[in-house]
Amino acid sequence: MKARTAAGLIVDATVALKFHRSDLDAIGEKFVRGLCHQLFGKLLPLGTTFTAFEPDAKTMQIAGQELPGAEPMKGFAYRYFEFGDGREFWFFYVWEQVVIGVLVEPPSTGGTDAGGSAGT
Repeated sequence: MKARTAAGLIVDATVALKFHRSDLDAIGEKFVRGLCHQLFGKLLPLGTTFTAFEPDAKTMQIAGQELPGAEPMKGFAYRYFEFGDGREFWFFYVWEQVVIGVLVEPPSTGGTDAGGSAGT
């Protein structure tokens, strides 16, 4: 994308995107729920928590090289890691600019319940 600076110069520029924490959680939840259904035919239970975060470049590099997922296509790529106890990490690369990590914790793994209190 080209942009004009205050001095009148035309330079290459990228759009800086900042998200609210609640927006990232909601976006991460939509991505994960949709992909779990499409890829594995499973619906995640009510009470599953989705905690989004912005992973650093090194984490994204490792995730991109070592975890299963889909290659970039139409501005969207993902990788995932399953812990074996129901918890999962998902990593998303969107529009070649936005990186989102999501920790998924079903109710049985001690995530928070729908009421927001810590599970047991």
